[in-house]
Amino acid sequence: MIPNHILILGSPHTGKLRTVKIITTRSKSDYSLDPKDSHSGLIVKTDYSCKYFNLDLNVLIDEFPDTREKEWSEEEKLLALEKWYKEFLSEECDELRQVLNGVFLCINTTTSLEYIKNCLEVLGNIRENIGSDDSHGFIAIIGTNENNDEKDLVQKHEEIEDLVLVHGFEYLNLSDLGYNEYKEKIGKDRLLEILDTHDWDNIEREDPKYEQNKLEKLNEMTKGLLDDNEDHDPSASSPTMDLHEILLKLQIAKENIHNLDSIQKEEYINKVIADVIDYI
Repeated sequence: MIPNHILILGSPHTGKLRTVKIITTRSKSDYSLDPKDSHSGLIVKTDYSCKYFNLDLNVLIDEFPDTREKEWSEEEKLLALEKWYKEFLSEECDELRQVLNGVFLCINTTTSLEYIKNCLEVLGNIRENIGSDDSHGFIAIIGTNENNDEKDLVQKHEEIEDLVLVHGFEYLNLSDLGYNEYKEKIGKDRLLEILDTHDWDNIEREDPKYEQNKLEKLNEMTKGLLDDNEDHDPSASSPTMDLHEILLKLQIAKENIHNLDSIQKEEYINKVIADVIDYI
């Protein structure tokens, strides 16, 4: 099977290898990475599977600066990221940009908000240059803390998340697990959910009839609701929408809602409901 590709990018000591470990939780691959060595140019070849599909995955790891000879300042790291970005846009990386399905940017939550903001601005340019002509890949920010002391970082995580949302990305706190108050997956679980729900280029369905079965079941449910509606007048003119279009709208809504705050989520949900309510 042709492999899919994702990139894990970050400066030294930002949790890149921990992110790889989470991604390969369901993997049969055997690999060993030394956290003391530079992580630039590393490739972990693995497989990834969930309930509905299997795929081959190349996890590309890159680091800025690309050496660990000293502790780098935030200014030096930003200069290294800008240099990396220029190389990423070069002709030599054309094929890489086209095959990338997504990027995880790892950051240390103890760094300044100004530094993170500058990183996000560079990442915004990256988003427009990855993936195929038909669709761009996913991008998410992963926050880690090398000291593993989360008690004093609750407010910092909230500030980082707000900043990330403003730039149109999704923020994952790698220390989180499970669900939030909206019953949405967070942290490590959300990281895997991103991979589970992504529209991969090269995939092997666990059940080839899964999509068709899902549409047929939903079609039956929708038909039953319409048949049971005593007030429904078959002769009355009403708007129509293909079931696939409704499912597509709901899928897009699910992906978009993760980038909104609680107030925006409620407004967005109400708008989506208003858009499709007349068709079901």
